[in-house]
Amino acid sequence: MHPTHTDTTQPPSPSIQRTASQSVQSIHTANQSVQSIHTANQSVQSIHTASQSVQSIHTASQSVQSIHTANQSVQSIHTASQSVQSIHTASQSVQSIHTASQSVQSIHTASQSVQSIHTANQSVQSIHTASQSVQSIHTASQSVYQSVQSIHTASQSVQSIHTASQSVQSIHTANQSVQSIHTASQSVQSIHTASQSVQSIHTASQSVQSIHTANQSVQSIHTANQSVQSIHTASQSVQSIHTANQSVQSIHTANQSVQSIHTASQSVHP
Repeated sequence: MHPTHTDTTQPPSPSIQRTASQSVQSIHTANQSVQSIHTANQSVQSIHTASQSVQSIHTASQSVQSIHTANQSVQSIHTASQSVQSIHTASQSVQSIHTASQSVQSIHTASQSVQSIHTANQSVQSIHTASQSVQSIHTASQSVYQSVQSIHTASQSVQSIHTASQSVQSIHTANQSVQSIHTASQSVQSIHTASQSVQSIHTASQSVQSIHTANQSVQSIHTANQSVQSIHTASQSVQSIHTANQSVQSIHTANQSVQSIHTASQSVHP
C-alpha cells in the first residue's frame, strides 16, 4: 500500500504483529501514530498514512478495520462479537465506542474537547489532537480485558485515571503534560518527549525494559508474568503494555508513535 503523503526524509516503518490465534497488522508511514489492540481470537488492521493517528481496539471475537488519511484521527472500539469500520478523511477526528452489541459514532473536529467515560467491562480510547483536552475515566469492576488509551499531541493536556484491574496508556508529545494514575493491579505507561512532564505510578511486581535513542524517553511497565520490549529510534515514542502471560515487541521508527496492548494469554511478535 502506498501512503497518500510522501515524506522523503522519513521512510515508512511497517510493523506487523501476530498474537495467539490473532493477527494484527499495523502500518505506519511518515509522522503518524498507530495504536493496535488485540485480545482473544481477533484480527485488527490499522493503516495510517501521512500525519495521521489510528486507534483500533478489538476485544472478543471481533474484527476492526480503521483507515485514516490526511491529518485525521480515528478511534474504533469493538466489544462483544461485533465489527466496526471507521473511515475518516480531511482533518477530522472520529470516535467509535461499542458496548454490548451497540455502535456509537462521535465526530469531533477542530479545537474541541472530548470526554469518554467507561463503566463496567468496557474499553475506551480517547485521542486528542490540536489544542484539545481529553479525559478518560474508567470505573466500576473492570477486568484485565479492558484498556484505556489516551493520546495527546500538540499543546494538549491528557488526564487518564484508571481504577480496578485496568491498564492505561498515555502518550504526550510537544509541550504537553501527562498524568497517569494507576490503582489496584493496573499498569500505566507514560511517554514524554520534548519539554514535557510525566508522572508514572506503578504497583505490583513488574519488569521494565526501555531503550531510548535520539532525544526520546520510553517507559515500559509490565505486570503479571509478562515481558515488554520497547525500542525507540529517531525522535519517536513507543508504548507497549502487556498484561497476563503475554509478550509484546514494539518497534517505532521515524517520528512516529506506536501503542500495542495485548491482554489474555496472548503473544505478539513483530
